[in-house]
Amino acid sequence: RAAGSGRARRAAGGRGCAAGMGRLEYDDTGFAFFGIGLGTCFLLPLSLHVAWRLLAAARGDNLTARTRLEREKIVKVEKEKGFRALLTRNFLIETAVVVCGWLFVLYLYSIAETGEIIQFDPWEVLGVEQGSVDDRIIQKKIKSAYRKLSLLHHPDRNVGKDVAEQAQAGMLFERIQKAHEILTNPDAYQLFQTTGSPDGSRDMEVSIGLPKFLLEKKNHNLVLVVYLLILVVLVPISVGSWYSQSKLFGDRLIMNDSYNIYTYLLEKGIKLEHLPEVLALSAEFRSLPPRSAADKELLEKLSQQMKTEGKMARESFRKIVQADMFKRWPGCGRANVLIHVYLNRLTDELTPALKEDLEFILNKSKLLIEAMNEAVSYSRLLDSVHNIVKFEQCMVQAIWGTESPLKQLPHITNEQIAKAGGVQAPSIQRVISVEEEREKLCEGFDSLQKADVTAATKLLPQMEVKVTMGVIAEEKRDGTLTFEEQACEGDIMTAFVEIYREHNVGPVHAPYLPFQKNEEWF
Repeated sequence: RAAGSGRARRAAGGRGCAAGMGRLEYDDTGFAFFGIGLGTCFLLPLSLHVAWRLLAAARGDNLTARTRLEREKIVKVEKEKGFRALLTRNFLIETAVVVCGWLFVLYLYSIAETGEIIQFDPWEVLGVEQGSVDDRIIQKKIKSAYRKLSLLHHPDRNVGKDVAEQAQAGMLFERIQKAHEILTNPDAYQLFQTTGSPDGSRDMEVSIGLPKFLLEKKNHNLVLVVYLLILVVLVPISVGSWYSQSKLFGDRLIMNDSYNIYTYLLEKGIKLEHLPEVLALSAEFRSLPPRSAADKELLEKLSQQMKTEGKMARESFRKIVQADMFKRWPGCGRANVLIHVYLNRLTDELTPALKEDLEFILNKSKLLIEAMNEAVSYSRLLDSVHNIVKFEQCMVQAIWGTESPLKQLPHITNEQIAKAGGVQAPSIQRVISVEEEREKLCEGFDSLQKADVTAATKLLPQMEVKVTMGVIAEEKRDGTLTFEEQACEGDIMTAFVEIYREHNVGPVHAPYLPFQKNEEWF
């Protein structure tokens, strides 16, 4: 109890005791204050996180369709995302923790509200009507009440009772003695009026609030067992589990085994057709959920079809075959077939379960391909870097590596390219810049299809590259260089490359990718 104005106040997280009282109390109210403070510190940021995700789901991505294919993609994404995307195990657990946590905090608040504020009033303790301590009649009443109450609550009168009753009687006896001392001693009464204590001002003793059942003797063994289970069993298991999981991952939460696979497989001169296999062998895909026998048969059928049509490598990369990797990790074998199905735009033939696997693979692919690029960049394998950059472009546009870049334009198929001349068909650059070539490629299209093709050509990057080489005379603050008019033998030559982008178009036009992707520079 804290001394002050003759009143003991409860502080959040604990209770004090009046100086000279010699006993520290614990109660459920103190625990309620402590629990409210601790629970609020934990629940507030978690609640904000859940609320932010709910708000983002309600608001949506506000995507704007620039072609009809993009419009179809946006409709599909909005159906699969929004509030439906929140129906994941992690989010449901977070929401349940927030709701249950706030309900528990409200329960603790109700306990704190119903807790009484204990006052130390010497007149009330002795049951004497308040008056002047100098009045003899009142002094007689004080002494009479003291004798009766002290005899009634003396510890010797409570021998044989249970521990709780004895403790309560002992505490009450101390309060009776303290009240008698204050009201019969003028100096003590004066100190009590000013400081709340007959011994002068004292600091308040504070202890963490604990519920009463923890202090009951019959619960001591249970409390000890629970404490040991938490400290000796649960905490070490939790820390060990977290550490064993965290050491599996490197930068950007990419698994270390994925980096090891890339370093081993991405050697000099690796062909573009084998890069889907390398991506499929990422450690992230080893634990894909098992699928039905019908799904396995479908994937085998699609695999044979793509190999027959030359849209999938007939033989895997030699290092993969030597280590028998796809048999060792069946999930990676499934990922390999699904990646090729996506690159050949055969996803409509997949079952819902396999489409779910493919979406997981595509969502992971962006960071994993960047990790593949990092692995070969450290080794300075320029050809491999070029192939990986081209492979990512194929993944973005869902184009098999040997197919024409014209297929990144909407409605352009292999048949349409064959009509435009096959291998002699105009390049993507000429289709962008020359209207006649675009009209030739779009022969047989209706006005809406032609409008889609025209809109897509405006979304492709149009750049101008300027290279200046010479001896640097001056480097300006804005980064531009001034070169000497002549170069002499032994001078250091510098190549200054400037890239001019005509316009900024926003996200990439990638109607087959299940998410929005922004442009990147390598």
